[in-house]
Amino acid sequence: MKISTGCDNCTVTSALKDYDPSTEIVNISVDTQRQDLVLLVKSEEESPQGEYQAYTIKIYDFITEDFLFETKVTDPGFIGRIMSGLFTYADGHIYFSNNVIKIRYDLIESNKGLNLDEKEVFD
Repeated sequence: MKISTGCDNCTVTSALKDYDPSTEIVNISVDTQRQDLVLLVKSEEESPQGEYQAYTIKIYDFITEDFLFETKVTDPGFIGRIMSGLFTYADGHIYFSNNVIKIRYDLIESNKGLNLDEKEVFD
């Protein structure tokens, strides 16, 4: 799987370089103010109970050209909202209906290398 980002007079950057046939990008959203890309990725995973679909949120920073954050997502309401695309992603917030989810960039930046879960980051 490969995603390239860019524009007419910009440099093209590859955000995802590794191809995994069991992985599918479900939704992509761009925050032009923060210059970030949020990806919802679905993958087939194995467990003792059998195969299941796992969802991961990845946040890619256009400035550093690296992923800032990645975590498994288990909340079906959150997964459904992102899959539907019926939201606006702007300035570190996800807006839908009359609700807002704040992406806690302060925690992401202060806890680099630590595993944060979805409930801590998406407030």
